[in-house]
Amino acid sequence: MENEREEIKLEIDRLWSEVSKIREKERKCRNSPQKRTAIQLMRKLTRQGKGEKRWVKRKIAEIRLKLAELNYREGDYVSAHLQINKALLLCQEIDDQDSVDKLRWLEREINEALVVE
Repeated sequence: MENEREEIKLEIDRLWSEVSKIREKERKCRNSPQKRTAIQLMRKLTRQGKGEKRWVKRKIAEIRLKLAELNYREGDYVSAHLQINKALLLCQEIDDQDSVDKLRWLEREINEALVVE
């Protein structure tokens, strides 16, 4: 059972890595098969216990942070702020202070960029 969970986590990581590459290359990745499969696996994992739910929430927050960084680099500050706010809620829910700090830092960077423009 534990091995199965670890395999699912590795597969989720692999799929989201592919999704990130597609997103960076094409600037969008709404309905890719990799994304759909990763989401299905994440749902399956959340049904396997509290620790797994926490892992999934942390993974979603990590994905949102990456999206916020991409949006920031592309100059889409509104979308970046939305991703940061959603990730902050998840990080606060699971009490992940390191991720909260990263998100707050990126939020300050975006705010400074908005002031300059």
